Amino acid sequence: MKIRITEITEWREDTGLVGGDASHEGDAAVMRLVAEEREAKVYGEDWRRKAQGGMLPFEFDADAETEAEAVEEALDAFARTHCEFDYLKPMECEYEVA
Repeated sequence: MKIRITEITEWREDTGLVGGDASHEGDAAVMRLVAEEREAKVYGEDWRRKAQGGMLPFEFDADAETEAEAVEEALDAFARTHCEFDYLKPMECEYEVA
C-alpha cells in the first residue's frame, strides 16, 4: 500500500535521544534545543515551509496489511529520512492512500 504524507500534524519527543544527549551536554542545554525545535515545528512556520520545499509530500510503499499500520510505517520512514537526529519525531500526519 502506497502512503503519501502531505503534512505532519503532531510531534512526539524522542525521550531516548533527549536523555542521551542530556547526559553528555547537560539538561539545560538540551532542553533549550528541544524548546527551539518545538517552536520551529509546532508553533512556527519555518519548518513547514522548509518541508513543503522538499520533504513533503513523502511517498512510501508500506508492507502493512491495514491503512493504520501503513501510515505508521510511512511516518517511521519519514523520521528516519528527515528527522533522524531531531528531538521531535512525527507522530501524526495528513496523508493519502495512493
